[in-house]
Amino acid sequence: MLHTWFSSMIRQKNLDLLEAKVHPLIDDVVQKIVGKAGGSLQRKTWKFSNSTIRLTLLKEQWSALLCYLQVPTGVTEAVAWHTRTAVTMVRRDHIDRSYLAQLPPHRLCKEKFRADGILLPYGNSTEAFNTPNPTLFQTAAWPMMDPADPLDGWDWCEVLKTNSGLATNDLYGKLTVYLKQLFSKFHDSLEAHPCTFSLFNVDAASLPHHLPNGTFARIEVSNIVDGAYLGIAKTLDLLGPLS
Repeated sequence: MLHTWFSSMIRQKNLDLLEAKVHPLIDDVVQKIVGKAGGSLQRKTWKFSNSTIRLTLLKEQWSALLCYLQVPTGVTEAVAWHTRTAVTMVRRDHIDRSYLAQLPPHRLCKEKFRADGILLPYGNSTEAFNTPNPTLFQTAAWPMMDPADPLDGWDWCEVLKTNSGLATNDLYGKLTVYLKQLFSKFHDSLEAHPCTFSLFNVDAASLPHHLPNGTFARIEVSNIVDGAYLGIAKTLDLLGPLS
């Protein structure tokens, strides 16, 4: 999970795991919906131990999902590295100015991640990470903006107080330890408390057509309440009945 989500390059064994465990699940759905109409929503539910996950996608999106589990032809380690660094390392003035408010050790950590895009403790060998991450490399362009940083998705205070050993200023070493602990707690929680996940790759405005009223105690709507998106009034009108 750690490297599939956050590293631009992964180990071959990471890719083998995706192909062995995830690819057959998606391929089974693709084979079963061959005769379905194009543009139709297709749903699949998997049960793992005491929890379930339900995924709803357009027919074409199920087929496209298979591509994200295989490295595209022609995307070599060198091509992937050049594609990414052409975005992450090009705005030198912008990068240097972003480091002004950082501690010197943190600048080193950030510079290293910009260069290799592999989430590891500082100084760890990256030799085995020679396979382009197919969940990121699907086109000839790097899909994220140059300042994209895995640290931005987590509570900095929690990450910084994580014990990562003697390297007390190793930002990404702390993040690595923090995430591994978090993933482990999440896994244990799923074992103890059955959960159901329902995933829809649809416009948020269409969710009331897929979910029954009174389903949720709380709904996180993020920035869809902004005027450029649904806005406050429309968001409350559409999603309010679901809670």
